[in-house]
Amino acid sequence: MTTAADIDALLAAPKTLGGEPRWARDDTSAVVKLVAPLSTAGVLGGLILHAHATLQTTPQRGGCALIYQDKPIQRLSILPDHAHHNPFRPSAPAELRGLTLPADASRLHAWTHNRAWPRVGGDNLPFAEPLSIEVASIAEGLTIFLALCGIECVLPPPPWEPRLL
Repeated sequence: MTTAADIDALLAAPKTLGGEPRWARDDTSAVVKLVAPLSTAGVLGGLILHAHATLQTTPQRGGCALIYQDKPIQRLSILPDHAHHNPFRPSAPAELRGLTLPADASRLHAWTHNRAWPRVGGDNLPFAEPLSIEVASIAEGLTIFLALCGIECVLPPPPWEPRLL
């Protein structure tokens, strides 16, 4: 059985893409998605990078997540259109407990603040922290997330077709 210590080691290990990443349009919404398998030491083991981006909004918004065994380990919300409210749980670090992060402020749902494995169903990493640097674009946010997760690659930027008002 996988433990939290195993996830610590997985997060610390260098990771590479297990294929050629491509953005694909979601036919049900104006969103593009990217799903790419990751490998550690050349071994594919159920670790996946998920990313999504709006296709027509200004600014372009989205997010990315590191997924293992179909559960999130760490995720980044990039220029979100809504505020996030951290719960008042005793397990949260004191500085994050009950914190409200505003819309348009990119935020990291870090493994270190959501360290529980195995994860229960529906656990979407409830504790978030503001990024220490301002993110200006989806491409910049993706680059930051890849570095935070130890993923050694460059992703193509998502397509963007902003609408004129």
